[in-house]
Amino acid sequence: MFQENPNNNTLNKTEKDISVVSKSKLINLENIQALNHPDLQAPVLDYINHLWREAESITTDLVKLKELPKTNETIEKDTKLKLRLSTILNLIVASQKNNVIETEKTEETEATRTEYISEEKACSELKKLLEQGTNKDYVARGLAGLDSSQAWELRDELLEQGADKSDIASGLAGLDSPQAWELREELLEQVANKGAVAQSLTGLDSPQAWELREKLLNGGVNTAYVASGLAGLDSPEAWELRAKLLKQGVDQNWVAWGLAGLDSPQAWELREELLEQGADKDWIAWGLAGLDSPQAWELRDELLEQGVNKNSVAQSLTGLDSPQAWELREKLSNEGADQGLIARSLAGLDSPEAWELRDELLEQGANKSYVALGLAGLDSPQAWELRKKFLEQGVSRGDVAQSLAGLDSPQAWGLRAELLEQGADKGSVALGINGDYISAIAWRLKRKRELENS
Repeated sequence: MFQENPNNNTLNKTEKDISVVSKSKLINLENIQALNHPDLQAPVLDYINHLWREAESITTDLVKLKELPKTNETIEKDTKLKLRLSTILNLIVASQKNNVIETEKTEETEATRTEYISEEKACSELKKLLEQGTNKDYVARGLAGLDSSQAWELRDELLEQGADKSDIASGLAGLDSPQAWELREELLEQVANKGAVAQSLTGLDSPQAWELREKLLNGGVNTAYVASGLAGLDSPEAWELRAKLLKQGVDQNWVAWGLAGLDSPQAWELREELLEQGADKDWIAWGLAGLDSPQAWELRDELLEQGVNKNSVAQSLTGLDSPQAWELREKLSNEGADQGLIARSLAGLDSPEAWELRDELLEQGANKSYVALGLAGLDSPQAWELRKKFLEQGVSRGDVAQSLAGLDSPQAWGLRAELLEQGADKGSVALGINGDYISAIAWRLKRKRELENS
């Protein structure tokens, strides 16, 4: 499905299987309607709808032709129809690009904004997989961050069908709506692992979140879950609760881990305090995730000099694209850090440096599954070429499926369908639609950065 060409004989397929390639984009007929973006001007939308109707008509004619005996006349007509279909699909893509997606053109390349999946489509596809027998727990986790009416209907259905309530709770990560709070309260009465509810509060700074954290602590939940759920929070309430948990004897390592992403004076003071009190330095290193400040680089250097596990420092580089990050990745790789973990730290990075390092790591024998998982959210030609190569080399189809998290391009849907046909684990495909509790947040942050920079 990666190299279809309307000028050869590879397109003699049935209605649902006819596809063409346009400017490195695989367009599948089942997904053309998804190209009708709500921001299109009305005349352009009418034009695209007209093209879509013509494409449907041509597809019907092609199916009928396939049932006829092959003659010079039918072969000629088949070729003409396919070339016309190719032209129509090109026009649809061009119309969308010209009216919705801002492009930056150079002499040799044209970069377009990644097509990210909508809540409605994510829920629709997850429901289809559930109906096809996909593991309910994977679908529950795949609802992370989704707050639409369809998402809540699907959660109700999963609960009725007996999905693991801890996975349901994990799928509430980051949600601050009335329905989310109501379901958390219900789950607290039913679920054995209340820590899953505590972790679903990660990143939430609302009054309800603080009330529920207090309730969880009073109810005897493991304090480590509450501490780790404070990751990214820099409010007075967050610092007050960290101090309270430390006084109560919470494992310091979880507090250190929960400082990930925080670059404030309070965060650096607490890191120093935790180091003085003997907190595990590996956990301190993990808590530097996402930080690109002078203090962060200084502390990474100090930790490495003190013998901290190089893999822990490598993981703290996830998503960083600065010169210091590339220099340190190179150093860690040369000094024996796990190449797979270095590869995973490239998640979301599509720069020339990222691709150069991926190639180097693969040549050195890095775990290909880790490299595949690090492609999550990437929709560039290089990412598609590498996914194709991995599948040819026998890399887990499930890992490749999960690398598609958040992508809504026709090429992404084409590959999902292909992976399912080839027997990929449906649960992995489900997690590769919206992502799980971690990757769903990752691709949304990538989208946010793209919008801010556009």
